[in-house]
Amino acid sequence: MFNKRKEKKEIRVGFNQTIHFENVVSRYYQVDLKDFAKVFEDFITTVVQSGYTPTSNFFYAINSDLEDPIDMLLQVFIPVEEEKSYELPEEYRYQSYYEIINMLGVRVEGDSEDQFSEGIRMLVEQIVDMDAELASPPFYFVNQIDGKTFTDILIKISE
Repeated sequence: MFNKRKEKKEIRVGFNQTIHFENVVSRYYQVDLKDFAKVFEDFITTVVQSGYTPTSNFFYAINSDLEDPIDMLLQVFIPVEEEKSYELPEEYRYQSYYEIINMLGVRVEGDSEDQFSEGIRMLVEQIVDMDAELASPPFYFVNQIDGKTFTDILIKISE
């Protein structure tokens, strides 16, 4: 048989990336990495039960040390169709506009810690090469394309 080697895919950094949405609901959570899936489910359920209609997938930011999987500060966002604020639990926030500009981004195949680490490493290398500074936590967008999972990771920079 043929000796099949798994080729490592090249990760390219995208410049001048932007997060731009109208009508966004968000919430902060203090949670362990192993419980992220439960948090995402709770978030979506609460938003939908409050009367909102999601217009795309949720995305999230990790606002704490990525090396420590315990008690992480996670912010989850979802764009919604409605242009008004319905009754939401106190810890939820509705924004009519959400934008972050001047970001670097990478797309990694999959949604595992190893793949995320490689993407973050590439972003940090580029930020150092540019002599820029981090200006936001990393944002993660998970998508399904042709049956494969991809995660876009974006970080705002200041030069």
